[in-house]
Amino acid sequence: KQQILEDATMVPTGEFGVVPANKIIAAIGNKPELSVVKALGVDANDDGYIAVKDLPYGMTSQEGVFAAGDIVHKPQTVVLAMREGRKTAEGIDQYLKAKKVLAAAKA
Repeated sequence: KQQILEDATMVPTGEFGVVPANKIIAAIGNKPELSVVKALGVDANDDGYIAVKDLPYGMTSQEGVFAAGDIVHKPQTVVLAMREGRKTAEGIDQYLKAKKVLAAAKA
């Protein structure tokens, strides 16, 4: 068993157990193909992952295009991917609200 910390780090507890299951799905992360990232028209960082901004969180070099998960950072845990997805959803919300405010100001 492992304990998952706030930063998505998994720490072994030293305990072992059996989890009954009918099916097991192995989820693996892979490094994105740089040609695919470039075909999307977004910038990549030095490691070949899609580069995103902190404000609004998760936005790529293309305005209004957001990315999260293993395409943005090296594959880690599902917990980290979920947390990043949630933060990116908040970034999308901030972006859309800001666009709405700007559109109202122009009217």
